[in-house]
Amino acid sequence: MNTTHPHRDPIAPPPRQRPRLNRPRRRGVTALLAMLYLVLIATLALGFYGATTTQSQIASSEEKVARSYLAADSGLDFMRRILAKVDISPNAGDPAFPDEKPAIDQLEDNLTGKFDKDRPCVLNNTANLAGNDIRRVGNVIYIPGDQSKPIKLDANGDAAFTATITDWAGEIVCKVQGKYAGATLSRSISLDFTRKHYDASIYDNAVASQGQILIQKGDITSTAGVPTTIAKLMSTQESSPSLVMTGGTVGGTMTFVEDEAGYSIGGRVSINGYTGSDAVKLGIGSIAADKVPDFPKLSPTQFKPYATNNYVSGASVQKNIIIKAGTGTPGSPVKFNANDTVQGIMYIETPNNVVFNGDFKLQGFIVMEAAADPLTSTDSLTFSGNVTMSPVPSGSQFDAVRATSGIAIMAPTADVYMTGSSGGNIKGNIFADTFSFKGAAQLSIDLGSILTYNPGAGAFTMNSAKSIQFSSTGALNQPSKGAYFDAYYQAKAGSYQEVMP
Repeated sequence: MNTTHPHRDPIAPPPRQRPRLNRPRRRGVTALLAMLYLVLIATLALGFYGATTTQSQIASSEEKVARSYLAADSGLDFMRRILAKVDISPNAGDPAFPDEKPAIDQLEDNLTGKFDKDRPCVLNNTANLAGNDIRRVGNVIYIPGDQSKPIKLDANGDAAFTATITDWAGEIVCKVQGKYAGATLSRSISLDFTRKHYDASIYDNAVASQGQILIQKGDITSTAGVPTTIAKLMSTQESSPSLVMTGGTVGGTMTFVEDEAGYSIGGRVSINGYTGSDAVKLGIGSIAADKVPDFPKLSPTQFKPYATNNYVSGASVQKNIIIKAGTGTPGSPVKFNANDTVQGIMYIETPNNVVFNGDFKLQGFIVMEAAADPLTSTDSLTFSGNVTMSPVPSGSQFDAVRATSGIAIMAPTADVYMTGSSGGNIKGNIFADTFSFKGAAQLSIDLGSILTYNPGAGAFTMNSAKSIQFSSTGALNQPSKGAYFDAYYQAKAGSYQEVMP
């Protein structure tokens, strides 16, 4: 049996099998990938390190800048406190007062301690400047003088500041530059300041004296219908006793300077409505030395141009007169007789002594020049009869006088005496070296206070069987001219700004 496949060639070789392909094994791929990942991770790590380092440096710089800003702000606060304690003349820079130093000169004197080295505004020779005293160039004051050595704000001196004060016609701009830890960057702040007069609360008192207040008898009170408490007395004398009272009545309180002076009260007295021991406990108070209000500075010579006519002895009616220096002496004073009238201003040069006899009528006010040396001055105004004040007459010759308010008598270095049958009615404030009331008639003062400038004993003396009555104090009738308070520098609201260093 033929088993040969009919369609296969019996001699044909067997079919060839397809050879297997032996591919080579790939070695090192994993290592390569690992290295790529390592490189990537290292790159990211370096990036993170660089970013962190940069952010740290930025944060450090921003901290220094922020602390520099805080140093500048702290320095500005320091300067604000200093400038609030200076004393600048109210007429500084006014062409009408050529003898007054410009404001920048007075500010420099304040900061250097030229006139008073113990004042709280003095910077020179203090620990703050550490020997690096202020320096002025033109209208700019440098604090400290060498700006490369700033004022330290901490023990290590990390935070520090420098300041400059630039004067612009009496107004100032204070610029403060703050630095921290030697940073090359700094921050600067500026603030504008304007002059503001000190507190005028001295006029709240019926009687205020730089010297001793002595009351032996008589009443210091108010007019009918007005609370007696307005009749307050204050002495700013620094020696004791500044208040002496052996009799009489004071309607309001009496005040002395705490720790600097004291009082001596005895006899039958009444103070602020209290008698006996209560008068001392409840009627007398004290004020801290740094809270004592200022007395106004007086400028009598401002009124001299108003006096256009010379005094004529014996004339019964005179207008806007000037009494020349030396016309009256202690032994032979200028005399005004009963019912004499002066209309407008009576301007008195120094030295002089003037006596008012009988009923003297004043339709205006009296101004006397200040003596060159108050300690040797013999100037005096003596009222031995009543004095009655009334409004200035109509007429253009009195316009300048009529525009002036708040003054009855301005005689800063003269002794004012009211003796005999003196009394009467006065409207406005009385300014004198000393004031003595021994009159036998009642004196009424409307819208005015009595201010005495003598720092010694008996600067104000009350020894009368009658009274001085006040309708109100000078607080409601402060002089419109001739009496001024020193000024300090107050920051202008809204002027705070950051500026280029």
